[in-house]
Amino acid sequence: MALQRRQWWLSAAQEPLAQQLWQRATPVETAPTALGRLPESSELGRLPDAAPSPLAAGDHHGRSLLGRETALLLWRQGGGVWLVRLPLGRKPENQTLTSP
Repeated sequence: MALQRRQWWLSAAQEPLAQQLWQRATPVETAPTALGRLPESSELGRLPDAAPSPLAAGDHHGRSLLGRETALLLWRQGGGVWLVRLPLGRKPENQTLTSP
């Protein structure tokens, strides 16, 4: 249950808030060791510890925000909030679960 509370599925109205949060982050090349090895397709950013956003309010450590096209992981460490953005794979519109 604790993991489910930290994973937020964003509504269409919330997705722009996640995009705004990402746009305020400072791009970073190297992840802190605690984040481990990140996938090549990931992007990394950093915000000051007081992340002023309704999506990042409260205990934002380890929270994941899942939209239709991207996932955003928030991780608090070293006086800041790290953001890891990952693209989510999407199937073509005409493909179904039973398509070859």
